[in-house]
Amino acid sequence: KMKVFSLATLTLKRNKKQYMIYGLTLIFAIAIHLIFSEFINNPYLIEEDRARGIDGPLGADIPLSMGLPFLIILFCWFMIIYASQYNFNKKHQEFGILFTCGFNLLDFIKYTLIQMGIVFIFVLPISFILGVLSLFFIHSKIYPYLQINYSIYTIMPSTFFTTISALCVLVVIVIIFLIGQLHKSDIYTLMNDENKVQAIHFVSFKKMMMYLLIYLIGFCSIITVEGNLINYIPPTALGVVGMYGLYKYLLPQIFLKNKKNLKGKQIYICLSHVGLMIKSTASLIGLLTLLIAVLLPVLASQNIESNEFVTGMISYLFIVAMVIISILYKMNMEKKNKMKEFSILNKVGYVYSDLKKMLLKENILYFICVLVIPLPYLIFMAREFILMNSTMLFFYSGLFIYYVVTLFICLLLNYCVGKVQLGGQ
Repeated sequence: KMKVFSLATLTLKRNKKQYMIYGLTLIFAIAIHLIFSEFINNPYLIEEDRARGIDGPLGADIPLSMGLPFLIILFCWFMIIYASQYNFNKKHQEFGILFTCGFNLLDFIKYTLIQMGIVFIFVLPISFILGVLSLFFIHSKIYPYLQINYSIYTIMPSTFFTTISALCVLVVIVIIFLIGQLHKSDIYTLMNDENKVQAIHFVSFKKMMMYLLIYLIGFCSIITVEGNLINYIPPTALGVVGMYGLYKYLLPQIFLKNKKNLKGKQIYICLSHVGLMIKSTASLIGLLTLLIAVLLPVLASQNIESNEFVTGMISYLFIVAMVIISILYKMNMEKKNKMKEFSILNKVGYVYSDLKKMLLKENILYFICVLVIPLPYLIFMAREFILMNSTMLFFYSGLFIYYVVTLFICLLLNYCVGKVQLGGQ
């Protein structure tokens, strides 16, 4: 019987590629965690904030400089747990074999801790260096802009402490998840888990229409809103609930079920894949639409020279990128099953160029769906900014273009990864 340590290091070496993707996700999440912990712990930024307040048209003190960084830190935690879960889900067969080798629960905990420990030895220094360098750069831009006379190279010690403490807690949460998973599994379920096919549950017509109605009510409310920008938030939040329902139930059901009048088998297969892609990423698309629909008017209505605006802008840029990276991660989780399908299609006569075209169509359709549904809301809100002044409209348009470009890059990457995987079959 091999020792737990040598077995853990051996499988780590053999699954180098998988662990590199996991490591890159951790580096990204930890570096961002460090940056936004500094935003919360830096007294100069907070004091600056309290002194200025908001003199914008909102007239309400929304604590963006504290609230948004905390929201991003929460999202970093979600990303670390999500990436770890994804990593473990790929190791079910490996765990099944270890069960047959006589591993008990304590051995599994040791095995996982050793592997995570080795990953963190490489990940922590890189993510801390990246985070610190990013903070130097951010400070060099923010401090002169907000007229703060303080060294750009000073980072609060509490920033490092909160990040390391959070990571320790997250490792414990990940281990608890793993114990729960192993406790309810046996060798048979672990060995066959990777071959499970995702079940598709359809909802009633009434439920779909209810979400469409919520979306339309929110939109009608937006048209009637006048004056204060804060008035846009309740109808937009209502609209986002409707949008989530459209992504989770209505669109997948349309794509997966109603194909009677379609000409050509390719589009039939494409729509099925897009339906499943939208259904599996609905909660992340919902979060994304909430961010762009609710955060954009709040941000664009801030006093441009306040820390609220600067912190909000940086937070927006990071959080949109993070949600879109999570969508990319989730899509790649589904890729294994899709590649099996493509392999079967290849055997029944579809050539590589056909499959490539299908992959491209799927990504374009997904991009259009994610973009079009929140668009009416954003166009009507833009009307308010035109009435206010051109500077606000410039920022509003810039933030929206950033979102579109980031989403486009994500789907381009998804297409490229799929193409590489297709070529490797």
